[in-house]
Amino acid sequence: MDRKSENVLRRYLGEIERELERLPRTVRREIAAEIRSHLLEEWRRCDEPTTENLLNIINSFGEPSEIAAGYLEEYSGKSAGACRSEAPYPPSWLVIVLTVFLWPVGIILAWLSPAWRTRDKLIATLIPLLLFLIFVVGGQVFFSYDEKTGVKEVENIEINIPKDELP
Repeated sequence: MDRKSENVLRRYLGEIERELERLPRTVRREIAAEIRSHLLEEWRRCDEPTTENLLNIINSFGEPSEIAAGYLEEYSGKSAGACRSEAPYPPSWLVIVLTVFLWPVGIILAWLSPAWRTRDKLIATLIPLLLFLIFVVGGQVFFSYDEKTGVKEVENIEINIPKDELP
């Protein structure tokens, strides 16, 4: 395929993908790949595969908005989660439980799961790290280590309670 024909095809498929922006990226790319294969198959059947023949095939295939409308109608009955994955593996509840108790295993499963968006995966990765940092820094504030005695000492915290409020 020459450069001009490739650009024509890429532009056409890009318009279809833009029309399908409500669908998840993986679904849009699958649709574009399917349409591309159909168009290329028709183009290869031509006696002479030229850019003009490709344009004729694209024109006969239909407007990007009409094609996208058909796919959007097909996927409108499905929920957004169903578009991403019918049966996410591993189940989300398992990822959450393992993230809480076995952080590395839970994070690995979260990153492998197609049901989780990248934003959700980042949050699942960073929250336990932030909690750990808060715990470590918080521990340094309330506990001090005496190098001479080798004993951890809790800093004294004064609480002022008026005498009339004491039990």
